[in-house]
Amino acid sequence: MGMALPDPFTNLRTLELQMGFNKADAPGLAWIFKSSPCLHNLVIKIMSDYKTERRQWSRDIWDMSISGEERYWESQAQGLKWFLHQLKVVRIHGFSECENEISLVKFLLRHGRALQEMTVCSGQCHPRDSLRRDKIKSQMMGFSWASSNAKIEFR
Repeated sequence: MGMALPDPFTNLRTLELQMGFNKADAPGLAWIFKSSPCLHNLVIKIMSDYKTERRQWSRDIWDMSISGEERYWESQAQGLKWFLHQLKVVRIHGFSECENEISLVKFLLRHGRALQEMTVCSGQCHPRDSLRRDKIKSQMMGFSWASSNAKIEFR
């Protein structure tokens, strides 16, 4: 009788990822999340790369259409149930308000039942972007949240 090897991330409690974070990274991230059902702390450090294709978030709060990135994450919700019920702390560094980043934040807020704290640290900041950044922060605060105990901080 053969024995199955345990998933290498089954007991993982804290994970730090450094990545470029473009649209093509979503399936890999979803696989890591599925493979980490006990993860409590997630740190994502987004590395800026001029070659990485990143679409800026350009929707207004009244635009209720759903992007391809959002559809992808929503399609993964059932398979990520254990991960989403354990995740407590999320920190994202190098956040640049791109659609794929915002879609992930929205998904984690919407489905993270155990989420207690999310910290979003912006990357390089230009003074002319502050109005846009404030608008995006306001939209993020308006997303539906699964956890009534969650706090979000912007730096």
